[in-house]
Amino acid sequence: MRILVLFLLLPLFLSATPTAQQFEGWRGITPLRSSVSGVRAKLGKPSDRGVASELYILSDFKVNIRYSAGPCKPPFATWNVKKGTVLTILVVPLVQTPFDIKASGTTTFERAIKDDLSIEYTNLRDGIKYTVSPDGNVSSILFTPPDRRRSQFACK
Repeated sequence: MRILVLFLLLPLFLSATPTAQQFEGWRGITPLRSSVSGVRAKLGKPSDRGVASELYILSDFKVNIRYSAGPCKPPFATWNVKKGTVLTILVVPLVQTPFDIKASGTTTFERAIKDDLSIEYTNLRDGIKYTVSPDGNVSSILFTPPDRRRSQFACK
């Protein structure tokens, strides 16, 4: 009987456990996978454009997305991906959002205190960095390519 109960409950436990896939990207926009057209389909027209980047001002966030200029091309020559591929996503909350490491979905972070006394919580394996202000609120969230994709797409 115990084996049957364990067998029936195992899928529930596994689905509740965060996986690396859950940490990739933001709102369906994923570094090294998503493209300019995919971002615009999700977020609409950008508020501002820069060299290989776009800024979106949404009701609750400012979002800055950096794109590839082409395989191993400047200004962000780190990645061997086609032009217009998302490289990073910087999300800045427009409302105060207290940081909760448990709610972040993972507890595997390197913690570093910066000169301005903000704290960075970095998880390179999953490609996410939280910057937390001295008052405990999230200043920004940076989504980068996770480790498992770095070796695959890094310029040699």
